[in-house]
Amino acid sequence: MIIGIFLLIILGSILTKGFTDLMPMSKNAIAQKGMAFVKETVAAQNPQAKITLKKAERYHGVVKSIFDIDGEEIELYIANDGKVAFVQPIIIDKKLALEKYIKAAKADVKLFTMSYCPYGNEAEDIILPVVSLLGKDVDVEPHYVIYSNYPSEAEQKDYCWDAEGKYCSMHGLSELRQDVRELCIYKYNKDSFWKYIELVNKDCTNDNIETCWKKPATTLKIDTQKIETCLKDEGLAMLSAEKALNDEYAIQGSPTLLINGVEFDGDRTPEGYKEAICSGFKKAPSSCSQKLTADVSSAVDGSCN
Repeated sequence: MIIGIFLLIILGSILTKGFTDLMPMSKNAIAQKGMAFVKETVAAQNPQAKITLKKAERYHGVVKSIFDIDGEEIELYIANDGKVAFVQPIIIDKKLALEKYIKAAKADVKLFTMSYCPYGNEAEDIILPVVSLLGKDVDVEPHYVIYSNYPSEAEQKDYCWDAEGKYCSMHGLSELRQDVRELCIYKYNKDSFWKYIELVNKDCTNDNIETCWKKPATTLKIDTQKIETCLKDEGLAMLSAEKALNDEYAIQGSPTLLINGVEFDGDRTPEGYKEAICSGFKKAPSSCSQKLTADVSSAVDGSCN
């Protein structure tokens, strides 16, 4: 609560109170000025809050300061004259925006969606050409957003797998069951998975998915009986693993794309996804040099959360 109030207050704030006009200031001096402002702002709501400065560093012409407020970290970016601060920089340099992704020999890519979140379905459609282009150089792992105790105890039978409400989905039990089917298809028919997603997104709805899912599966020669057995016998374990991943990465909504554990926040276009994924390699595959559609004006925005 305090953090949220603090962020609302500090957006656009001018930090002039008690600041010197003398230049230059050291990064630590600038951070301490920010610290004084943070303490004053938070104290107005919670005088007992424990606030510490964890780190201060130069960051492209400003000072990036990380504060801990009662165990929750916030970042504050302060101008070098110590007079203006903001909580989130807008990175306009494309190369800099891609530098945040950790490098690995092979990029680890996870896409979290809900099988009937429209934004998640669009993200799946957007990533299809990326999967096709990069081929065996990268595995885009499908994962699913799982809620607990949703939406209310009285309604959980329509939204949750279990009576305890540990494993639920925003758009109901039919969506959750399809999440599991898709996990089963990825496990047992990995090479057909993304083609299946393309077909099922086109042909089926959340209202008819309980029967419709078989049509694209049969088209791709996927053993539907094996998938039904997987749903029955492995569903609970799969959902438990998905919920653990949701908790590990603090997944909030659909879609969420993680590249080596770092959340993607660029333009949701095939080229935007491709460039971010390719930046996760220590040595990018040669296929990364090929351009995909990059029309930002048609980029998808929004999420289910």
